Amino acid sequence: ATRQKLDQAAVRATVKAYARYRQGLPGGSRPTLAYYDLSGLDLSCLDFSGADLSGASLHRADCRGTNFSGATLFRADLRMAKMMEADLTRADLRGACLRGADLSGAIMCEADLREGRLLYRGKGGDLTAVDVEILPVEFVIANLASADLTRAKVAGSIAMQADLTNAILRGADM
Repeated sequence: ATRQKLDQAAVRATVKAYARYRQGLPGGSRPTLAYYDLSGLDLSCLDFSGADLSGASLHRADCRGTNFSGATLFRADLRMAKMMEADLTRADLRGACLRGADLSGAIMCEADLREGRLLYRGKGGDLTAVDVEILPVEFVIANLASADLTRAKVAGSIAMQADLTNAILRGADM
């Protein structure tokens, strides 16, 4: 499936509408950015807390200081994303690709970084896999220096050439 590309103005409008939503003002809405292409955009210091970014592409996006707490980034493409100091507390990152991402100083407390598989409910109510491959979270050439992974669920993740210097792994499910 092809992702719809959003430009910088559309993302800013979405975030602005979300701020109005949180304040209970008219014209507000909760961001649903599932399966959108946000690659290469400047998302730094924006608030995507609680947003649905399932399957979204944030490839090479600038997410420095961005608030993704409680957000759903299930099977998101975060390759080469700049996520320094981002808040990913309790974020759902199951099956996300973090290859080459810079998560130095990120807060990932209680984040779910287990493998992820897409399912759909058939006519009889049974769940069926959309894809045959269960994807693990990939920390390949990722920078997690000084990242806080307290109580994060990382079992089944792949970490190769990842920098975990001074990372906090207290209570992490490995």
